[in-house]
Amino acid sequence: MVSEMAIYEILNLDGEVENRIVADADFVEEHYSGRYRLLPDPEPVQSISDIPTITRFQAKAALLNAGLLEQVDAAVAASDDPLVKLAWSEAQTFERISPAILAITDDLGMAPQEVNDLFIAAKKISV
Repeated sequence: MVSEMAIYEILNLDGEVENRIVADADFVEEHYSGRYRLLPDPEPVQSISDIPTITRFQAKAALLNAGLLEQVDAAVAASDDPLVKLAWSEAQTFERISPAILAITDDLGMAPQEVNDLFIAAKKISV
């Protein structure tokens, strides 16, 4: 029978983490008895392609709710890319992976998960 692998923190005698390993429970107990703790499974990373498409209204409402609408409007206005400006003014829907979204969020220094969270929040907004 094959044991399931997991991530364990190996502790020194003071109870401080000295290493992390991927191993099965039998191995850890045999080699580090009483000096380890099991880490929870990491949160799954959401694939950017799984993020929903949102409407123009949803995008702007989510940005307004997050206090970012003015920043995004300013970043679009300052952009040297005419397609970014056109997309912001004319697009009826926004996709997370669109070049315009990637350019603006990069200009604003937004973390990918922050952008994902905004899209997910936006999808919940209805008129």
